[in-house]
Amino acid sequence: MSNQEEVDVRFQHPVTCLVAGPTGSGKTVWLSRLLKHKSALINHPPENVVRFYGEYQTLYDDILKDQPDIRFVKDLPEH
Repeated sequence: MSNQEEVDVRFQHPVTCLVAGPTGSGKTVWLSRLLKHKSALINHPPENVVRFYGEYQTLYDDILKDQPDIRFVKDLPEH
């Protein structure tokens, strides 16, 4: 690879991404920043985002202020 060659480091659609870490490590903050800047970080940004959660966090209120199109759903569907 030459110094002049550009590399696209955005997530490439379709993509599967697992965000894992201990409590308090910043998983939700990282995900909220990814979604806030999705147009720059994903080559074909999603039109709809559904976030499933076990326990509601106050950070979700801040996320909804910036990104009202995200839907929050408690617990995973059974089927």
